[in-house]
Amino acid sequence: MTGARILIAGSGYVGAPLAARLRNQGHAVWTLRRTPAPDDPHAIAGDLTRPETLSFPDTLTHVLFCAGLQQAAPAEYEALFVDGLRGLLDRLAKDGHSLDRFLLTSTTGLFNVTNGDWVDEDSPSRPVRATAQYYQQAEHQVLAGPFPSTVARLSGLYGPGRSRLLRSVADGTARRHPGTTRYVNHIHRDDAAAALAHLALLPNAQSLYVVTDDEPADRDTLLCWIADRLDRPHPPIAEEKMPLSRGGNKRCSNRRLRASGFACRYPTYREGYASLIETET
Repeated sequence: MTGARILIAGSGYVGAPLAARLRNQGHAVWTLRRTPAPDDPHAIAGDLTRPETLSFPDTLTHVLFCAGLQQAAPAEYEALFVDGLRGLLDRLAKDGHSLDRFLLTSTTGLFNVTNGDWVDEDSPSRPVRATAQYYQQAEHQVLAGPFPSTVARLSGLYGPGRSRLLRSVADGTARRHPGTTRYVNHIHRDDAAAALAHLALLPNAQSLYVVTDDEPADRDTLLCWIADRLDRPHPPIAEEKMPLSRGGNKRCSNRRLRASGFACRYPTYREGYASLIETET
């Protein structure tokens, strides 16, 4: 498909490269962000939590909601992913936009699994954390809304400027878990942007996709692999049991995403972290 008219709500870590990718494919792309961007004539300043500040180009064909928060209070998640999203959907419908697709980025944090089991699009969502519960409300709003919609649940993002595990091995602060295996599910920032572009324009896309790479990783194996590449000693095992991360302990399957015709440039942590080691160390 060429010639789509796309609004990306949230031009951050994933939204910015997503916009660049779609523009390179020949689409007209606008980005919605809180602060003006004088160097980008297609950037629209507006606050999703204040619908009166929003304005849109005419005859949009796609809207991609990629806004995110980090280290924010639960009330801020509610304001953005519940109230703000509702205001955006209402405004788009009121203005008469007939979208081919509305795509929402969500999180695999909705899968409350702690025993290392596999999860996919058919697995139940039982979020415990308040922030994940607001993501779930956002999903329900979008899928029950006025437009054909798709939810993309992203696993943990890593890539340029976001390489915490790599830094922890390099500076000696990394620790391996004592006891049972802990899995991490990642996707490189560039693959996440590519997957979202693919799903937004995919004919007859399904309502839900897990967006992650091809191989859930044993966290300790990943740390030791990085240490070997950096010629560092393997991180020591922590003296006490370490709490689960907010991602729990699960293995996310991207089978539905791959079946749709998408392939990761960085299918496992090996390719992704090799690239980061080359450019960031």
